[in-house]
Amino acid sequence: MGIVRGGGYGGGGSGGLVVGGGGGGGSSSSSSSGPAWRRALRKLDAFPKVTSDFATTSASGGAITLAASCVMLLLFLNEAKNFFAPEPAHQLTVDTTRDPRLDVRFDLTFPRLPCAWLTLDVMDASGEMHLDVASHDVHKERLERDTGKPVAGGAHKHDVHAPAHVGGAPARHGPGGTAECGSCYGAEDASGAAGPRCCNSCDEVKAAYARRGWVMKRLLDVDQCAHDGYVEAIRAQEGEGCRLHGHVAVKRMSGNFHVAAGRAFQSGSVHTHDLSPFEGKAVDFSHAINHLSFGPTAQEALATGTGTHHVKGPLEGSRADDPEAARYAAALAARKAAASASAAAAAGAAGAPPPFQAGVFQYHLKVVPAEYVTRRNQTVRSAQYSVTETYKPAVGPDAGQGRSLPGVFFFYEPSAVRLSVREQRPPFLGFLANACAIVGGVFAVSGMLDAGVYHTQRVVKKKLELGKFN
Repeated sequence: MGIVRGGGYGGGGSGGLVVGGGGGGGSSSSSSSGPAWRRALRKLDAFPKVTSDFATTSASGGAITLAASCVMLLLFLNEAKNFFAPEPAHQLTVDTTRDPRLDVRFDLTFPRLPCAWLTLDVMDASGEMHLDVASHDVHKERLERDTGKPVAGGAHKHDVHAPAHVGGAPARHGPGGTAECGSCYGAEDASGAAGPRCCNSCDEVKAAYARRGWVMKRLLDVDQCAHDGYVEAIRAQEGEGCRLHGHVAVKRMSGNFHVAAGRAFQSGSVHTHDLSPFEGKAVDFSHAINHLSFGPTAQEALATGTGTHHVKGPLEGSRADDPEAARYAAALAARKAAASASAAAAAGAAGAPPPFQAGVFQYHLKVVPAEYVTRRNQTVRSAQYSVTETYKPAVGPDAGQGRSLPGVFFFYEPSAVRLSVREQRPPFLGFLANACAIVGGVFAVSGMLDAGVYHTQRVVKKKLELGKFN
């Protein structure tokens, strides 16, 4: 820029001395000089530069810039989280796989039923059944009566054929050391064609009755069953609780597995339990379901990736109390209160407590096969399920036809639809585009906001200077 000395603004050319006037022309000629490609690039410049002499800053602009920076940072961190730990995508398809088995994993707690009282049975629509399941990884853990803590040394595998428990009584011997021939209670086969002539254990007696198609009414009336430690275990553990946990493999078809009291046996198409050892006892099936799944959970399946996605089963952590338990506890409390009074009052008011009417808990599960694919292309097959819960008393007008077996029943039915859960990271170019959109969008909005605030301040200030505002 030239410096003009002397002369006026309009007549500088006639009488004034212009110092440095040629410098301005030199600057103009130098700006138009240079290679043609450089001049062409300058014409395409979409970001014209403004010198600092013409830039104006304000406190409001600084505050808006600080707020916009914080917003951009939060949005960018959220976008980065979605990129590095994406949510799994779900897809439903027709199940065309041929998995023959379902792996049922369970962890049940019965706070008022001893382990010696409980048996686990599995059966399916094909007629296959496993009574007193002992061939799978199922464990019982005894719990203390008051605290609910595990009894020292009380954990053992659920093996009902062990000698110390049910059905494993050793063979008896006669006076001469020879093996004694135990009675099969009418189920012996004299010809030896269909079965043995001797029954030296409880299991052999039950097997002989099953071959005949007979039903054993009371196992305690069988000498082999009454001296195998079963009754002693029932009496010794009375008042304790039990934790039943493990897993069983079932066929992929409709079926059920249930926990009931007493020894189970099958005669033809009749499945029943011997409840005679529990007459007059409170068989309270109140329970807590700590865990129930069909195969690995989503947490276990996707834990191999950097991100995890936990799908909690609808029954996980649930608890169900038998309504009969409260009524029975009230009856016992009334009996104790009457017993503490005079003998005459006690005789007239107490009496024997009403019998405990055990209930039937039923869970109807709709099992949907699931396939989890991690971002490392590791595939884990499992299942999810929905549930409908019902409860009814084992006897009484609400029990339905006849008498129901008290216990906890899980009826499962596999679905024909398969759920595919895939954990896949979005493309990097998409992440980059979203990040640029965040920066550009916030910058544009904050620019419009700053312009509005700035022009409003100028208008207000000008009106204040002119005295239009009091």
